[in-house]
Amino acid sequence: GLMVEAMERQGFAPSAHSTKRGQVELVLHTCPFASAALTDPDAVCDLHLGMAEGVAHLTGDQIVVDELVRRDPRRAECRLRLHLVHAEP
Repeated sequence: GLMVEAMERQGFAPSAHSTKRGQVELVLHTCPFASAALTDPDAVCDLHLGMAEGVAHLTGDQIVVDELVRRDPRRAECRLRLHLVHAEP
């Protein structure tokens, strides 16, 4: 979907998985900003979390970003956890 495409364009090499709690988890297999994330992880990770929230907003808030679970940027594998909001018919 839109979120996977946005993360692909940024170079994160994402893959999407459904979780038992009804969430969607994007595993970000590469960190294109690893050196910056090592220096200032709060700024870099918050920027990408904000970018994901912006993409979610473009869907008419059909996607809600729950959290970004950080990993060591040299190994990547950060998790972006989302859930879908079903519009009222």
